[in-house]
Amino acid sequence: MTGILTDSTCDLPADLISKFNISVLPMKIKINNENFLDGVTLTSDLFYRQIASATSQPETEPPSVDEFIARYTELLLKYDEIISIHVGSSFSKTVQNASEAVHQGQKQFFAERLKAKQYNPFKIRVIDSKNVSVGVGLLVYKAAMMMKKEIAFSNLADIIEDSAPKVRLIFTPKDLTYLNRSKRLTGFKYFIANLAGLKPLIQVTNGTMDKFSTVRGFDHAADAIVAEIYAGMKNSSDFQLAVAYAGMKSEMGGNILSMKLSEGIKSSPGYFESIIGSTIGAHCGPETVGAAFLAG
Repeated sequence: MTGILTDSTCDLPADLISKFNISVLPMKIKINNENFLDGVTLTSDLFYRQIASATSQPETEPPSVDEFIARYTELLLKYDEIISIHVGSSFSKTVQNASEAVHQGQKQFFAERLKAKQYNPFKIRVIDSKNVSVGVGLLVYKAAMMMKKEIAFSNLADIIEDSAPKVRLIFTPKDLTYLNRSKRLTGFKYFIANLAGLKPLIQVTNGTMDKFSTVRGFDHAADAIVAEIYAGMKNSSDFQLAVAYAGMKSEMGGNILSMKLSEGIKSSPGYFESIIGSTIGAHCGPETVGAAFLAG
């Protein structure tokens, strides 16, 4: 049997995590001098209430090597194979820590399985998603869906790894303050853009984050993202699409991207909507909207 491990940056909705028995390691986040575990001691609702009064940029930290070893050990008592899909290595040390845990934990994994009388060979494959937020979540969801087809583990891992550079995440912040504060986007003229009401369209693909366009006004930015989605999925009958919103769950219905998409797309099996969690929300700020898509 194969298990899936990811981290809390994936921003997958709770119903999908539960449905596919996906294991999630929380990122650590410090806000207003308090330490939290993303999605465990800090829900998205609490985070967006906290960030409104934050006096400095929240700090984030990936799961440690020891935390990965502990979780892999736990999962290997249930599964012979683990596909471990994480936030892009360009943005976090999570993949590095996961890979080091696989290397360091071999003797412990073997010993614990031996105690449990599990004698089959075991495998762990760490996948660099090369993306963030629902860009990660899309790959996790793809892996979960493909597992139902009983694809061999090595083939499944190869497919997900090959898909990672093809995922494109596009987002636009409602308030540029947080993006400017996080220094995640260099070369963007924050003060000029803020005064002129300009909104950057930011894309994350194949391990890079950059601004590829600027439009005037948030509604026009949302229109531009929708246009990019349709262009990216043109002539593709097999696609996956995730739409995300940075805010409380009660506000999720106000996601402007969701309202602009056709019902046909939203009813497809490859589609889901989610909340941008605290790890990514700390950098993009409340009311950011984004979409990740992968055409077959």
